[in-house]
Amino acid sequence: MKKILIITLIMLVVFLTSGLALARGHWHFGVFIAPPPIWIGPPAIIYREYHPPVYYYLPPPPYYYPSPPPYYSTPAKIRLDISSIPESCDVEIDGIYQGLTPITIELNQGIPVKVKISKPGYIPWEKTILPRSDMRISPELEKKSN
Repeated sequence: MKKILIITLIMLVVFLTSGLALARGHWHFGVFIAPPPIWIGPPAIIYREYHPPVYYYLPPPPYYYPSPPPYYSTPAKIRLDISSIPESCDVEIDGIYQGLTPITIELNQGIPVKVKISKPGYIPWEKTILPRSDMRISPELEKKSN
C-alpha cells in the first residue's frame, strides 16, 4: 500500500507539472515555488517618445542708452582791451605772442589767462586775470635801473 501511495504521489506531481507544460506547449518538469514573473510590457525606453532639448529664449536685458555727454556751450567771447605806458609793448597770453599794445583780443569769458606785457629796457608786467565782459588793462611798466 505504501508503494501504491508513493507511486500515485509521484505520478500526481509529474502529471500536474507536465499538464501545465502541455498547456503552454513546453515540456517542463519541476515544481514551481512561486509563480513566474509577469511581463507586462516592453521596457519603457522602447515606447519613449523623442523630445528634443528645449532651449529657452531669454530676452536680452533692457538696453539703457547712455546719457549723452554733458553739453558745454561755447563760452561767451569777450573783448580784452590792452594798452600800456609806454606803447608798443609785446603782449603774451598764456605764453603765446599776440602783438603790440594797444591791442584788442577776444577771449573766452570765465577762463583764467596769464597776461604778460614786456618791452626791452622795462620790467615785465605779468598777471593772471579772469576775463569779464569788456575788460580793459592799462599797466604802466617801470624802467629797469642800471
